[in-house]
Amino acid sequence: MAAERPSTEMDASEQASEGASAPKGFNKFALWSKAMDEKNSTDSGLFSINESEEFRELCEACRRGDLEVVRSMIENYNVPINQVDIFDYSPLVLASLCGHEEVVKYLLENGAICERDTFQGERCLYGALNDRIRKMLLSYNITKSVDESQPYASHITSLLSNSTFHFTSDVTFTGNSISLPGHKFYLASRSPYFKGKFLKLSDEGEVPIKKNEKELETVLRFLYLDYHPLFAKQDATALVSIAKKFSLMDFVDCFENNPEQMRSPDWRKSQLVQTQNDMGRFMREVIQNYKQKLSEPTENLSRQCAFHDAYLQSETHRYPVHRAILCRSEYFMDMFTGPFLEGKQSLPTVSLPFSSDIVEIVLEFLYSDKADIPAFLALDVIYVADMLSLDKERSLKSLASIAITKQKEPKDSIYDILRTAWDTSTIRLEQYASEYMANHLEKIIDDPEFHELVNESADRILHRQETDTIELIDDIRYFLSKRYGIYHEDLCVDGYVDTLTPYEKDYNQRMDMIEDLLMKLNLGA
Repeated sequence: MAAERPSTEMDASEQASEGASAPKGFNKFALWSKAMDEKNSTDSGLFSINESEEFRELCEACRRGDLEVVRSMIENYNVPINQVDIFDYSPLVLASLCGHEEVVKYLLENGAICERDTFQGERCLYGALNDRIRKMLLSYNITKSVDESQPYASHITSLLSNSTFHFTSDVTFTGNSISLPGHKFYLASRSPYFKGKFLKLSDEGEVPIKKNEKELETVLRFLYLDYHPLFAKQDATALVSIAKKFSLMDFVDCFENNPEQMRSPDWRKSQLVQTQNDMGRFMREVIQNYKQKLSEPTENLSRQCAFHDAYLQSETHRYPVHRAILCRSEYFMDMFTGPFLEGKQSLPTVSLPFSSDIVEIVLEFLYSDKADIPAFLALDVIYVADMLSLDKERSLKSLASIAITKQKEPKDSIYDILRTAWDTSTIRLEQYASEYMANHLEKIIDDPEFHELVNESADRILHRQETDTIELIDDIRYFLSKRYGIYHEDLCVDGYVDTLTPYEKDYNQRMDMIEDLLMKLNLGA
């Protein structure tokens, strides 16, 4: 399969393509003036320079058009969108310049600003690679720029609002008109007040509300990332008093000085980030202080230490955990709510047949929605993520596959990487392995294990006929054509190039290697 010729090749530079005209009325001197005005502005960090490694990685992904990495950096690692690198490029500018429409659309939908009366906005419009992107930028209503449904935030809110998860509650706030389920571990991680209170409560599961029921419910729902009650009519003085009691000073400051800011996507995103940080810190403390060897009895660990209601076991250790968070995984949700022993126990123990390092990465992701995954552990993480159904976009499997594909030289066998991709249906990993093989074909062409892999790829086609292609061979051919800049219209019927420059001779030689191998293996492809 030969590469399709792109309509235009360009680097991420400030030059617009020849076929794309600049917007009418463009004045480069006026644009530069806007740039200087924005640089001198005292705005709160908007389009300020960000030199962090995470932001650099986001910009690189926007330049390449790698939507999976873009999503991961923004949603898992909360990298800001509306800032610039040391060369004054924002992620939206880079995606627009390089013609990546899906990335441009995603950035706009997740808060990227493109306003015509600003330097960065005009820059996007002027430099957009094609008219489709320019029309998208012009037609996009900036008021639509809000965070889409965030799975982590949605799950936290559901712990209170969705009765399906109420079985995970271990405390109830009761008053004359309300009965609100809660979670000691979660509230203790979010508020020092609750941590102290629940340590004193022992095993008591009910907290009576004597006054200001509505206001207390509003603050509790805020802690669970539900903002709707904030704008209902209620006693503002009581609301602030309760928030101060719970040490929620960000809430107090915003409510007293600029309550409308609570409607802002940026403010709500900051609350989400704070929640993720609180939960990540809580789980790290649990791992550090309460992780047990399997030989130690569970009786040695008081339930008041971590407010846990389950144990998760690795091959060597046991961790106190919380069903409310484990249920982010469909695997655990089915285990706790289905006809299984773990669903009938008050303090169930669940085992994962992986090392403690892998299990702790799983816990880090479940509790904070992010994870630092060393490349040498990433293959095992992909398998456990697939097992736990943590395999959606920007989920744990995605983070692990990104950790592998960031490596120029793989930490594991490239054959193991491809087999893992096949076993777990991880397309990103499969493409990485195929491209690596294409770029190192002369080193692997005589390797018996590579021959075995080609046969496995052929066997993956059910009832394969002689005329059927082999997926791995097709992918290698595609990445060879991409490497050598050979496009479909350059090829003869037999898949070779007939205008033999030295570069094209090299390409044809590699095609010969593939054909010779297929003949040797008695495979037609």
